[in-house]
Amino acid sequence: MTTKPKTRRAPAKSVAPDPIFAAITMYEDAVKEVSRLSKELNTLDTEGIKTHGIRPSEFIIWRNLWIAGNHIDFHHDRLLEEAGADLDKRAAVENEYRDAKARMVIAQAQCRAWDFRTGTDSLRKQYERAIHVEEMITTRLARITPTTLAGMRALMVHVHRALADGFLFDDDDWRAASLRTMIAALAKMSLQDAA
Repeated sequence: MTTKPKTRRAPAKSVAPDPIFAAITMYEDAVKEVSRLSKELNTLDTEGIKTHGIRPSEFIIWRNLWIAGNHIDFHHDRLLEEAGADLDKRAAVENEYRDAKARMVIAQAQCRAWDFRTGTDSLRKQYERAIHVEEMITTRLARITPTTLAGMRALMVHVHRALADGFLFDDDDWRAASLRTMIAALAKMSLQDAA
């Protein structure tokens, strides 16, 4: 009886895992946390409405646009850009901005007071922090370059799902940034394959 000599396989090439997989997982976990907190908050808000009425709105209207949070600063900057060098228009924008800021402070105070009365203040802060974390992870995800074709496919599927959900985007949106990142990654992979 003869036996075949054992052949040795070359050691497997150690390849670092594609960072995009961990980033997508972090994003999905963050979205789940926001969703969980949102459902919990909606339940408490519904209970609060029964005894304290509807929660005041965080939004104000400035030049026919509903604005909340830091969007007021983006709107301010855009209006200043539109005003250009016209000092009268710029002064009008600044006056409107101060008025809008004052109205926003009042709206936010009314919301915080309602949250305190209904006992939702702590949960709402958790929810707002979770949204902030999700936004940071999303921004990071859009700029992580996949290092493998499998990673590229995973990012493409992820962006496609977001687009299929009906999200439209502009150049500053994370989906647009992700598409630019994918294009750059494909170009880099193509150069590596050619070498």
